[in-house]
Amino acid sequence: MLLEWHDDKIEACGWPWHGLVISRRTAAGGLLPPEIRLPNGATMALPYFRHEWGVTWLFDMGLPDVPDPAVAAMGGAWWGRAIMRNGYCWSGARAASPGFPSFDQIIPLWWPAEESGQQPKLRKIEYIGAVSSSLRISWIDGGVYRSLARNFTPADIGQGVSEAQCAAKDVNGNWRLVGASNDYSVTLLFLGAHANRLLFGVRLRAATSATTLPEPPGTARGSSSDSGAPECLFGLVEVVVDDELFGPDGDPDTHIQLTVLENRQTALGNPTYSLSDVTAPGGVNRTRVETTEQLSALLTAWYDKAGNVRTTRYNRQQVATFDYVSASVNDRHWNVTRSTNIELLYNAAVVDQRSLGERLEIDQADATLTVARTISETGIEDDLAHWEGAYSGGSGIVPNPLPVFRAGQGLVMGVVAYILTLPVHGNVLREQDVRLIWLVAHSNNVSSLCRSREPYDYPAGTDVMDVEAYSGPAIGPAGVVPSVMTRTIVRSRSVRGAYYRSFFSHAGVWWVIGAGNPATGEIARANDYYGYPNGGPALSWV
Repeated sequence: MLLEWHDDKIEACGWPWHGLVISRRTAAGGLLPPEIRLPNGATMALPYFRHEWGVTWLFDMGLPDVPDPAVAAMGGAWWGRAIMRNGYCWSGARAASPGFPSFDQIIPLWWPAEESGQQPKLRKIEYIGAVSSSLRISWIDGGVYRSLARNFTPADIGQGVSEAQCAAKDVNGNWRLVGASNDYSVTLLFLGAHANRLLFGVRLRAATSATTLPEPPGTARGSSSDSGAPECLFGLVEVVVDDELFGPDGDPDTHIQLTVLENRQTALGNPTYSLSDVTAPGGVNRTRVETTEQLSALLTAWYDKAGNVRTTRYNRQQVATFDYVSASVNDRHWNVTRSTNIELLYNAAVVDQRSLGERLEIDQADATLTVARTISETGIEDDLAHWEGAYSGGSGIVPNPLPVFRAGQGLVMGVVAYILTLPVHGNVLREQDVRLIWLVAHSNNVSSLCRSREPYDYPAGTDVMDVEAYSGPAIGPAGVVPSVMTRTIVRSRSVRGAYYRSFFSHAGVWWVIGAGNPATGEIARANDYYGYPNGGPALSWV
């Protein structure tokens, strides 16, 4: 909303109550009426709040604050700027049906004054976004709805077939390898605005005909999560809108400029991939090594208060090996490994780091079988499951190689229990805990490296399990926030998917919410609000 919106003058933006917006949940998962936590510690109910989460940005034309002692005494202030959520703000309320006000939804863009003493130009945009292969802008001109679009090709926004091959999801949520041909489409994800500039991340949608890729462990769509491991950003573009677009002869090809800030190659961290798989004659030995690496890949991006583009980035290295040696038909040995190392970066410095690895060793010497599986993780004691006993043949003990996961699907990595079933014995290995590490963009301007550990199954006779959750030092609008979050989350079998893992479960999903205040630089993450009934609240700023 605006205080005194005239054609040539804006007195103040927004409304006078600023702070963290907390929307608690009902037992059924719905949102209760929200409240604001003001800087002075007081709270107040919001009469209405649009629940747009994930992106906050600052609308600031450089106007001064408006002094109001009465409002200040209650913890408020009339700002010359406003905090936006996702793409929209609200320009006022008017009566509609009884008890239900109607709101005008706009995107404010502005241009600096051409001459000293003039007010900046302001346009109320009704809609801006990518539709198919075009960028469309819509507005009201003299009561008439107008809409113009600039068409683009994937190559125009750094997503041509000459860019790096990568993993992307299809319409059904399945991971596929794309990029060698026109086997994908492009969408844009709004990340904020500054004046007449708009920032978009690039997402890809794979064709269902593209080559299928495996799911990262613990993230399988429909069984371990609702939609599988989260997608990354494949590029970053900036759109600059010229005010002449809104004139009678506005040409979108001239007055909508699109600049590629990061193409796919850069946004994915110049990804590399290699596979060597050599089997000796007769099949007595096999050595397989698969690797992938990304250096300074893009996690998320936002505009700071001065209009500079800030980014959070990451390094990811993953190596999988498979070694098989056989001296005779009754003397066989397998060693299978996969290791992942992830570093969270800000301004080229490492903010947080975590490694996760697994090793499976199977040795058959005549009638004796030995199996050992080790899970290793940074800062945690190794978890070893071991079994040795008689082997009479007749059951499959040959392991499969562990795959690496291609650039695009590397934001989450996990390990799960390894099941080896033998006659008479059943599963001979202890069911080890499920672990996940996740590069989380809590919002466009808040990110951290999260990890979790939980049992493979519910403890005998119970319908709840404890999930150990961690979120490391965060990166927010003002830079690095060194505090970490740790908590034991109690997850119920009866809510959402019984085996939805970690942060994908009904209880765990609230752990990865968060929002950054683009005006003050403050951040909010779930831990401080996790004790609320019915799970974590939705968080934002106003």
